[in-house]
Amino acid sequence: MKRHALDKPASRRGMGHRAAARGLGALLVAASLAACGGGGGDDDGPGSSPGGQRLAVGASSLVGDWLSRTCIPGGTTRSSRLRLRVVQVGDNAVSYSQTFVRYASGDCSGAGTADGRSTPLGIVTFSRSDANSRAAANWGLWVLPNGLQSGAIWGKKGRDTALCIGATDRAFSGLGSLAAVSSWMDLSDASCYDKS
Repeated sequence: MKRHALDKPASRRGMGHRAAARGLGALLVAASLAACGGGGGDDDGPGSSPGGQRLAVGASSLVGDWLSRTCIPGGTTRSSRLRLRVVQVGDNAVSYSQTFVRYASGDCSGAGTADGRSTPLGIVTFSRSDANSRAAANWGLWVLPNGLQSGAIWGKKGRDTALCIGATDRAFSGLGSLAAVSSWMDLSDASCYDKS
């Protein structure tokens, strides 16, 4: 995987981007691990959509609120999860932002309350998509609010209820096929979100 501006420490990109950098670190790790993985996962097996229909692809299929699977503990009576809000801004583009959902438990159980403030994460313009009844992948260009650019892969699995996001070089080395993205999603729970 090529090094680019996202690999630099947050302090070198400025104070305003530290919050976004924290949320993006997990994405970059998952994408680089996936580049080492193999294929497979292209068959329509368990977890397929009902009736063997292909999962939806494109910007409109990604719109909504998505809640991170990773719980961030803050003690016995505090914890949080990231929530992404995805909005379509063009035929093939989405903008998205993140906020924290806070819980009065140490394990993100119970009802959570979303913070009033959110951090914009930029715009992703998709250039191609592919899907079967088990997985969907959308490849595109991610432009961060500060102008930095990266390749982006937004994949879905199951019944269109799980979204996994990864950042990589623009050549999508190792993640250029639906089979590779499907395998990566099976291994990258930390980069996945559930429809909320």
